[in-house]
Amino acid sequence: MPQVGELAQNEASLLLDGILSMAPRSSGGGGKSREQVMEEVSEDIQSQTPPLFDLIKVQEAYPTKYEESMNTVLCQEVIRYNRLLSEMHESLKEFKKALKGLVVMSE
Repeated sequence: MPQVGELAQNEASLLLDGILSMAPRSSGGGGKSREQVMEEVSEDIQSQTPPLFDLIKVQEAYPTKYEESMNTVLCQEVIRYNRLLSEMHESLKEFKKALKGLVVMSE
């Protein structure tokens, strides 16, 4: 079974492939350049990506008790989801740096 990091990496790769497929192939005619389109799409995705959940608040609101086993599952899912969100935030930040030529992007 794949781990969250592997899934996030696969999703990030698919996301970047999608962004690249939407970008224009040539920059003639006064339209936006490929990099501009990709930066706009990545900024849009980043603006829609929610912040991390506050695990402490979740644990306070839904304490893990024997009688409430679903609370344990909730906390575990919050941890997993936070890992995914963190990976998305970091990947988008690195992607923007790569568009500006500040870091090298590999497959």
